[in-house]
Amino acid sequence: MTKQKNNYKLRLQFDGDQISDVLLYRFEKNGKDAMTKQGRYTGCIQFNAGDTIEVEVTMTATPDELRKVSNMQVISLDLVSQPNVRHEIESFSPFELDQVTKCLVGNWSEPTQSTDPSTGISTWTSNWTGDTLTVVAEKGFWQLSGFLGVAIYQNVGADIIRIPRVLSFDPETGSGGDDPH
Repeated sequence: MTKQKNNYKLRLQFDGDQISDVLLYRFEKNGKDAMTKQGRYTGCIQFNAGDTIEVEVTMTATPDELRKVSNMQVISLDLVSQPNVRHEIESFSPFELDQVTKCLVGNWSEPTQSTDPSTGISTWTSNWTGDTLTVVAEKGFWQLSGFLGVAIYQNVGADIIRIPRVLSFDPETGSGGDDPH
């Protein structure tokens, strides 16, 4: 029986002046949270081979931070997979059969800026425009660690300086239906 192919969106978000290195993340399917909420794999994102994932990165800044934060540039997103050996697996990663890391480098859209008039919060959004991120693994279970390399541009006096940041998130993922083993 062939499983239906799904399109997901991975939304990553951070603040342009935050002090931690943690990314907010959300996997969505049809605009709704895709995280498994019941059963054995609660808290995991469950994919099937052939599913695709769009990636969107958003930086926010409050009205007070706008004096400091001026723009961002996404450099790369590195998705590092660690297979769970307690489950039958066929690949090192849900995205690559023979590689641990999937790197999304270079093909990011120019950020678009908008400001919410009711809150004054500004956002800059950039999307992955390179080859589609596709799940290739038929079954398995992985700890996925994501590392976003981003340049944040801040105003310092009359100058704009580039601040390199690496921000991270770490969901658990599976492929192959409700029970990956």
